[in-house]
Order: sequence, then structure tokens, then C-alpha cells
Amino acid sequence: MQSAPYFEKLGSKGEPLVMLHGWGQNLESLKPMAQLLSVNHRLILIDLPGFGKSSPPAMVWDSFQYADQVKEVLQSLDIKSFSVLGHSFGGKVAMSLAVRYPEMINKLILLAPSGLKRKRNTQAWAKFYAIKYLGRLVKKFDKLFRANWFETAFIPRFGSADYKQAKEMRAVLVKSVNEDFTPHLAKIHAPTLLMWGEEDQETPVEMAKRLQNQIRNAKLALFQHKGHYLFQECGSHLCAYHIRSFLRGENG
Repeated sequence: MQSAPYFEKLGSKGEPLVMLHGWGQNLESLKPMAQLLSVNHRLILIDLPGFGKSSPPAMVWDSFQYADQVKEVLQSLDIKSFSVLGHSFGGKVAMSLAVRYPEMINKLILLAPSGLKRKRNTQAWAKFYAIKYLGRLVKKFDKLFRANWFETAFIPRFGSADYKQAKEMRAVLVKSVNEDFTPHLAKIHAPTLLMWGEEDQETPVEMAKRLQNQIRNAKLALFQHKGHYLFQECGSHLCAYHIRSFLRGENG
């Protein structure tokens, strides 16, 4: 049985706002921004299963199974409706909540969420599939000859930083990377604020434009000179400003 995720609460008044961190992060990454928002809102920050102080999922979960676990946390707190903020992987979980439990979601705030397939040119696709095929060959070689080249040679050269650090969460990461959320976007009806750094290399800005076009009632705020972690350092104040305005209904 999956143990309950670790969570922390900040603030004691106002509408509940649930905050979900990105892949490889934990609730501490969002805490500076949360502290700014806690003056006006009751915040619930959750360590998603497999990160921070929460144990890994017992199975290879998709984003909807993560959403189900978040819902259980909120039910345990007797919270029936809330707004939700998610960064990167946490943004995809937030979108999953909005699709599966629309009656619970007041507003949706997405900071450079994952979930869309990256657009590649012909050369980039050829390189992608070549590396993918090579990885399969190396795994077959290891199995046949009882070797360990996939871990000792292939991963150090071709694996992403997230994959190298994922360890027991690798299968979940692979499933997440291959999960395309596009077919679900039209099912999101909650007012949505998209926040994006113009210099984001992990989830390029063109993904923001796709999301804005496919999620009804979606507003987009672009931040100059910011990357994928647009809320870090002074960015937390900028993000908090936009979030407060959005939750008050001033910009969407």
C-alpha cells in the first residue's frame, strides 16, 4: 500500500492553494514563493511520491495516478475545492487533476509544465531515434553477455541529467517523458494562468503557445531573462505578483 505523501501547510486564511514541484525537486524549491503567497492564501505544499520526504510509488505511475494521490491528501484535510499550482512535472500533475477532478479545481497555475512532445527537425529526430535504438542494442548486449555497458558507458554519455539521477524512479521518468498530454488539453475548463521564462530550454516557449491555444480561458505571462526555474531568487516575487493578481481575478 502506498504511504501518504509528505506535505507542509503555510498560511491560515484564504482559499486553499496546492503547490506541486517539478521532477527531481521537492516542496522546498517552491517554499520561497509560497511564503510570499501565504499572507493571503492557505497553502499546501506536497512532496510528490518519489521526491523529498515521500516514498516512491509502488508501481510505475503516470501523471493521473499522481493526481489521484494528491486528491487523497486533500481529502484527508477535508479540502473539497482549491486552486493548484504546478511547475514542470508538477504542472502536468496539476493538469491531470483539472481533467480528472474538474469540480474540485477553482483555478490552474502552470509554471512551464511538461506534457507536450518537443518539436524537432529531421536531423534532431534522426539523432533521437539513433540514440534510442543504440540504447536497446546495448541493453541486449548486456543481457546476452552479462555485461553492464548500459550503466557504465551508455548512460554517462547519452543519459539526461534527470535520468542519471532518477535511480529507482527511472521507469516513472521514462513513462512521464513518453506521456503526451495533448489529447487531454481540451478537457481543461478551469481558468488557467501559464507562466514561462523566455529563455527556457527544457520546455521551450513554443510549448507555451500551444498550451495557450488549446486550453480555453488560458492566459500567458512571459518573463524576460528567465529560464525553466523562473521562480528562483528574485523571480519568486515576480511570480507571486502575477499569481496574486490571477487569483483575485484581475488578469483572468
